[in-house]
Amino acid sequence: MDDVLAIDTLVAAIVVGLWPRAPVPQVVLLLAGGVLIGPHVLDLGRPEDVQVLADVGLGLVAGDAGLICPAGHAA
Repeated sequence: MDDVLAIDTLVAAIVVGLWPRAPVPQVVLLLAGGVLIGPHVLDLGRPEDVQVLADVGLGLVAGDAGLICPAGHAA
């Protein structure tokens, strides 16, 4: 399972490195890779195997949204 996560991270980093003006942040690529390796698509991993990484990914998405939305404009 660790090899699959390492490959997912490496692919996301390479895509962002080769395409610096990608229309999506790297965290979105990481989440999409997680969906692909999850039990509903390729079935290479189980949710309980990556729960900590899922929580970190959710925190990164929330942090990225906080950087994009100025505090004065938040609803």
